[in-house]
Amino acid sequence: MTALTHRGLYRNSLLILGGLLGSVVLLVAGLAAAMRIATSGDQLLPWVGAALGIFVFAVGVCILTGLRWHRWTIDGNAVAIESGPWCQ
Repeated sequence: MTALTHRGLYRNSLLILGGLLGSVVLLVAGLAAAMRIATSGDQLLPWVGAALGIFVFAVGVCILTGLRWHRWTIDGNAVAIESGPWCQ
């Protein structure tokens, strides 16, 4: 008889929410620094673009690191529960 198995994805909500909050703080700090450093509108646009690019990258990293997989296997004697990062 084969063992019953279930495999699925779940999110580590605390890691994702903390990362998103940190990303928003990083975005606000980047925009404030851009407005402080730039002396004209032509200099402001690259700094704002860089701040937005770093924000999007940080959000993507937080979301991808928060995903994990889990697998439950039911044998005749026990239930085995395994979990790990989503990329395995």
